[in-house]
Amino acid sequence: MQQVAALFLLNAFDAGMTLFWVKKGIAEEANQFMNYLIMENGAASFLVFKIAIGLLAAMCFYRWAHLPAARLGLKIALGVYCVIFAIHLTIGALACGMASWFGL
Repeated sequence: MQQVAALFLLNAFDAGMTLFWVKKGIAEEANQFMNYLIMENGAASFLVFKIAIGLLAAMCFYRWAHLPAARLGLKIALGVYCVIFAIHLTIGALACGMASWFGL
């Protein structure tokens, strides 16, 4: 259950940070459909869709947690979101002028 909750929280963090970076003009949304939601339909539609997808995925992983494929899928999804989390932190650090810390 903790891993499922972590997945949902990382998804929500990703949604918030993506929206923040895109609206500030610091970064672009790589997913064209999600970018369309942000630019054409506004932040609310993007957040509702992103959170709904994250909730659906979390519910599926929780429901079928007894299956090895679901446990593996959850681990992979958590790994992907940890990488996304690191990307958001890096973008934040660069946006705050910490480029010299990275040797840039």
